[in-house]
Amino acid sequence: MDPYRRLIMFPTAFFTTFIIVTLFHAASAKPALSLALTGPREADGVGALRVTARLVNTGDVELRLLNDPRTILNKIETNSFFIADGAGRSPTFTGTFVKYSPKKIVERNRTSSFTVLAPGASVEIKHDLSRAYNFAGSGESTYDIGVAANVFHYVDPSGKLATIRANTVKANHKTALKGTLAVERRTTRHWHATSRFHKRIAYQSCSESEKEILVDAAAAAQAYADDTVKYLTPIRDGTPASSPRWAKWFGNFTTAHHAKVLDNFRKIAAQPFASYTYDCSCKNPDVFGYVVIGDSGTIYLCGIFWQASKTGSDSRAGTLIHEASHTIAETDDFEYGKDGAADLAVRNPAEAIANADNTEYFAENDPSLA
Repeated sequence: MDPYRRLIMFPTAFFTTFIIVTLFHAASAKPALSLALTGPREADGVGALRVTARLVNTGDVELRLLNDPRTILNKIETNSFFIADGAGRSPTFTGTFVKYSPKKIVERNRTSSFTVLAPGASVEIKHDLSRAYNFAGSGESTYDIGVAANVFHYVDPSGKLATIRANTVKANHKTALKGTLAVERRTTRHWHATSRFHKRIAYQSCSESEKEILVDAAAAAQAYADDTVKYLTPIRDGTPASSPRWAKWFGNFTTAHHAKVLDNFRKIAAQPFASYTYDCSCKNPDVFGYVVIGDSGTIYLCGIFWQASKTGSDSRAGTLIHEASHTIAETDDFEYGKDGAADLAVRNPAEAIANADNTEYFAENDPSLA
């Protein structure tokens, strides 16, 4: 064969093979996680009830996981575990509800906001269950402890937000609890059981500029709540019906769901946002704010809140609606973010009407829907 022809053919074949092999590896690369839970078999007092969650990257690609407050990757005292004894008795959740936005975390791209696991790598996080659960009502017993959320957000190779479900075959643990069944309540700054509303706005650890921002945010949140009540209230004795706005955030329309959502917003609007205590001591840069169960008069504001706009999507006013809905209307955090909330409305309308972000986005109505 002509040496020149052989020289031309070799690199062509080489690069063709290289491309095929590269594409094969890219196609065969699969992200995977496994989750295990360990802890004491016996706990003498709830203060000894500490479990360790171990998350392992069992796939063949690096995973950049978001430290979502609902998951075991974050130590914020959210309802991250399901706990029940053989008779079905469960402790009372006494922790925190947090406003968090996976999309904002990806946009901000802070190193500390993620847990990065190479293939085969693992991370262990210890959780003190006494900080989020009160066993006084369920009593001494042997409890099965499991992980409530096994779905994790991660950043895919293209930089987009994606989700992965962890294998939880070993994510259950059994502990016999006796002795002290509850600890005194904790908050960021002090110990107390409840917080009362005031006739006028109150602050804790807030600067003068933060107070000015909160006055505007509280007024905007009140306007959102009042306007939403008007929107949901049937004209005269008319029959309520669905709308694009309802379908977007609450899914399939039923009169029972409408009555529940209207009742939620009436309760939220009836407790003036100018009567809350606003605590500015939170330094967490990854969340907007939070409330503590049993501390219904106080809303804690955190890093992202101060960078948000007054109104619009994921706004300051919307954050106050979100947090107030937890304590006033007993909403939960089934999903975070606009994409997750919209998907929840389609997948599970019953959960959507009880989800704080769906409640917030319905009130913000941005972009506007009729």
